[in-house]
Amino acid sequence: MVILPLKVSERVLWLVENKEYERAIYLCKRFNRRVELKEVANHYAMYLWEHHKDYPQAIQIWAQYVLPSSPASYWEIFALRLKSSNKLYLLENYFPYHNPTLLSPNIYSMMLERYLSKQVKFIDYFYN
Repeated sequence: MVILPLKVSERVLWLVENKEYERAIYLCKRFNRRVELKEVANHYAMYLWEHHKDYPQAIQIWAQYVLPSSPASYWEIFALRLKSSNKLYLLENYFPYHNPTLLSPNIYSMMLERYLSKQVKFIDYFYN
């Protein structure tokens, strides 16, 4: 019997199957496995979102590892899903404001509408 060390991809798969997402992310970053890193981070974020209801942490994982290398359509689907679940506010800190041509005008107007509604509530609080 010969025992061979596991390949990085096999170790990452085992870690994901055993819900050791943070260790899997570390391993992907250490060995520069970008595609696997994105997949692992997406699995981890979905796990946090669905099973632990840890929405801020899930958004942070998505924003850090998944969304930067995703096409604009992915951002738009993501923003619309958050809006439909009344959690769009979680995306505010990670939204790509620096590049207004990246996403459709509808998505930016949706974020602007959210921002303005917060300002109106703030003003109403002090003047009413």
